Amino acid sequence: MATAPAESIPWAPELQSPWQGFAIHQDQVVAQPPDTTVLMTSEFCPFAALAYGPPEAPLALTVQPHPEYHRALFETLAEIRLKPVVPGPVLAGAMDSLSTPVDPGPWVRTIVEFFKRAHARRQPAARTG
Repeated sequence: MATAPAESIPWAPELQSPWQGFAIHQDQVVAQPPDTTVLMTSEFCPFAALAYGPPEAPLALTVQPHPEYHRALFETLAEIRLKPVVPGPVLAGAMDSLSTPVDPGPWVRTIVEFFKRAHARRQPAARTG
């Protein structure tokens, strides 16, 4: 389970509660870069999601978990990518965790809202004549 920080994120109100999702990655951010806001953290990934730039209107997002994954995709990836390299007990724990319900909606909506806001900021001023 990943959680958002206690402080409010005005442009991402749905991230104020714990979020359960799929994560499958080898590399991760191990130190918080300057000028970033931590959006999500977990036991295994302290910087699971970051916003880069001004906290009220970030310029970029990074998200370590995969809100776009569904259970069947994760199961397939686990079989293909994890089984050959991950110790059996660790893989068994990951597979057991798949019984926990996952709702990608909060992150999907947050990412869509981020791109909408970024697009609106990049629009040139209205031209006359």
